[in-house]
Amino acid sequence: PLTPATVCDWVIQVSDRYFLSLLLGPAVSGLYAVSAKVATILLMLASIFTSAWQLSIVSDRSRGEQERFFSNVFSVYEAGVVAGGALLILAAPLVVDLLAAPEYFEAWRCAPLLVLGAVVSCLGAFFASVYMAELRSGATLLTALAGAGANLVGNALLIPRLGAMGAAWATLGAYLVILAARGIHSRRLLRVAWHLPRFLLALGLLGLQCWGMYGGRFPLALACCAGVAALYARPLWRGITTGLRSLKRGG
Repeated sequence: PLTPATVCDWVIQVSDRYFLSLLLGPAVSGLYAVSAKVATILLMLASIFTSAWQLSIVSDRSRGEQERFFSNVFSVYEAGVVAGGALLILAAPLVVDLLAAPEYFEAWRCAPLLVLGAVVSCLGAFFASVYMAELRSGATLLTALAGAGANLVGNALLIPRLGAMGAAWATLGAYLVILAARGIHSRRLLRVAWHLPRFLLALGLLGLQCWGMYGGRFPLALACCAGVAALYARPLWRGITTGLRSLKRGG
């Protein structure tokens, strides 16, 4: 099941470009592809963690120990992903300026929403590790299929009305479907502690930050970024101190 699930992930990441090329032309698709590179930075960093994390999820721990282990790791991982996404949204114009030629600079306008989608995608990928630990890879496929279907429908409905931003909204919607499905269903297998009100508040701040960036309200975007950092200050600090202790032991 993991092979077709990977194909579904590819559909979510690539189908919007085909829709844009078909409906609006290759120029718009090219700008959108540039903006997607900003979100790829967060996805790439998260994938490095996920590759290392998957080596330790299958063990002979008791159910209670496994739940505590997953919960502790998730709290730090969530903090890093959400705070990293807030920083990347704030830096989107600079990143596009560094990565692309000047004529592609306007591509940054889709980047904040795509970064928000990447944040949601990274969290959904973590809950897929619950399925791996519980040997339920079929659930990974079903949730990925739901997300791919939502993405295709969203592209068809939103791109004719909103252009490239419609593709970004469709991508975000697809990842929200996957996260919601995995977050709810995985609790039947392993109860990972998740401070949902904090996450929803952070998600609202990220959305407000995207709106501030689009409107040129950079003080508002900066304030939202600071608010996200404040929300996750404790797990971020715990992750930093744990990492430093690990480095010292390794040395």
